[in-house]
Amino acid sequence: MKIKQRRGVGRLKSGILGQLPDGGLMGPAALLFTATVIGSGLDFLFHVFMARNLNVDSYSELAALMSMLMILSLPMRTVHNIMTRFVTQSIARSEPGKISWLMVRMTLITLGIGLGFMFVMFLLTPFIVDLFSLSSPILVLILSIGVVFKLLWGVFIGVNHAFEMFGWMGIQQILAAVSKIIVGVIAVLLGYGVGGAFTAAAFAAGAALAIAAFPVLKHITRQMQPFDMRRVGLYAVPSLVAALSFGTLTNVDLIAVRVFIEGELAGQFAAASQLSKLLVFIPGAVGTVMFPKVTAAMETGNDPVPIFKKAALWSMVLCVTPTVLIALMPELVMRTVYGEAYVGAAGVLVILCLAMTLFGLASLFMAFGLATDGNRFIAIIAFFAVVEVVLMSLYNQTIEQLALVILGVSALMSAFCLIYLVYAVRSGDGPYWKRRSV
Repeated sequence: MKIKQRRGVGRLKSGILGQLPDGGLMGPAALLFTATVIGSGLDFLFHVFMARNLNVDSYSELAALMSMLMILSLPMRTVHNIMTRFVTQSIARSEPGKISWLMVRMTLITLGIGLGFMFVMFLLTPFIVDLFSLSSPILVLILSIGVVFKLLWGVFIGVNHAFEMFGWMGIQQILAAVSKIIVGVIAVLLGYGVGGAFTAAAFAAGAALAIAAFPVLKHITRQMQPFDMRRVGLYAVPSLVAALSFGTLTNVDLIAVRVFIEGELAGQFAAASQLSKLLVFIPGAVGTVMFPKVTAAMETGNDPVPIFKKAALWSMVLCVTPTVLIALMPELVMRTVYGEAYVGAAGVLVILCLAMTLFGLASLFMAFGLATDGNRFIAIIAFFAVVEVVLMSLYNQTIEQLALVILGVSALMSAFCLIYLVYAVRSGDGPYWKRRSV
């Protein structure tokens, strides 16, 4: 069955085989970047509202819960990458039956994993409540539901990504952020506190799932062609390692500060960390566009390295300006955004902004590695994720120590990735970006 060419949401993307390896990168990236700015801005307003309407300790609890949701949902990124990679390949090879079969199979597998996770979290509820000093065990249930929604979302957002539905992906991001801030503000104003705010995060995950599924369900047809799941299994391992590693790198700080730092300092650090993480989203938007284009380049035997270079250049240009502006007036930024109670974290804000800019660069190396079977990039990122956790367990007496650990790890990791890329290109040790993908 030959895939028909058409335009619009949910339509199979044709013409991939004739696409230039570095063509059409910045237009979709600009679209996603705009959506990212809007969605991240709304998410940021959510955190500002919560920081101002919850006490500092309660906001620290909420920030820790949000980081737990992010870390526990990291396998979602693996599901997303699997769907993006193999659906893109099936589009390029005109195999719609495999797309349909893979969507159904991955949905069932992901749902089973999610339900198993909920059962384990139920058993561990007393331990989790005690470890993180949670105000209610209900928060663990909300956390579990949010994780299941995110895992299922990975299936459908991956299909959106493969079809290069960047506009629809932007709509998802914005509407999910809108739903979170509306539900969260109403819940907190009604007096539901941390529980109400965190419920809004789970609700937003469910909204994103529904929006992502809407345009791609029509591709589930009766004419299904079995897909070799061994390929999925082989690819899932490095993808899962990458997702867990990078998610740990960018989120473990909020859990560490909740465990090791007491009082208002933990809440101040959490506020600075949330603000700095806006810088990670900029390369994330560029990397999202880069991923299927690199995969398509692999399918056609083109060199994807120029695509990576262009993505990295634009990402760094877009990240440097806000980093410099924040560095010039960190106290004013913290006071304006969060209020006087959070100015004490102005110093660490500058450190964290530098670190998150470098983490954003590392995210591009990770995406490039996943799209090209470049597992050595993944190994570098995994190694430094372990290093960060170890160093945080040793140097945690002050929030400044935690921030410097993050900066040091991000700088070394980005440097190692860059050094390996240069070495691989010059020595020919990068056959994964020169051969046809598996």
